[in-house]
Amino acid sequence: GPHIRMVHALMKKLVLAMPDELAVSPAPSLYLSERNVLEPDICIFPVSMEGPDVRGPDLLLVIEISDTTLRNDLGKKAKLYAEHGVAHYWVIDLNAEILHRFTQPGVEGYGTKTQSGFGEAVAMPVEGTTTITLADL
Repeated sequence: GPHIRMVHALMKKLVLAMPDELAVSPAPSLYLSERNVLEPDICIFPVSMEGPDVRGPDLLLVIEISDTTLRNDLGKKAKLYAEHGVAHYWVIDLNAEILHRFTQPGVEGYGTKTQSGFGEAVAMPVEGTTTITLADL
């Protein structure tokens, strides 16, 4: 359905946009701690790292694509990613066509939260890359 289509389209776009030293990984198991393992839809981290060794601060961007899990993605998962130092967390709300962007992680959650419509160009939070517009996918 729409979730899988967005994952595939976004993966293609991100793989082409990222520098060679970065990995774009679909549905990885992220070991944030011994008790917290999450499986986001897409994440970006240094290609030199092995998947099991990647921790929160190593992640340049984590993306959840949400059509039925929005409350959990914006709540519990956002708090966990922030607590573990994930610098940039995006939630793509397929139903409302809104991109929720979170930055400035801390133990109480993210310090900055912004929203963009699918038709708005959004800067990728990775140096050397350009913007992305979800409506184009």
